[in-house]
Amino acid sequence: MESTLQRTFNTLMESILNPTHNGYSVSKSDLRDFCTRFIYIELITLSLYLALRDFVSSHTYFLWGIILNSYYIENWQFISYIKGAA
Repeated sequence: MESTLQRTFNTLMESILNPTHNGYSVSKSDLRDFCTRFIYIELITLSLYLALRDFVSSHTYFLWGIILNSYYIENWQFISYIKGAA
């Protein structure tokens, strides 16, 4: 299933490569409008990706630290004699 953006891109590229194919000639404003829409979509997608990636990675590291600390506290009587554990 083709999206509207993909269909617009395909029409633009066909018109640039062969202007007599569908009787539509591409103007500078058409190309600029398409690029502007594409950039807006990419910026929103990239911003969401980076925000979620940072949240997930920091949350994972935080939980890993809590789990590791709990493990050492539970097993302290077995590992306290190891040099450097204290």
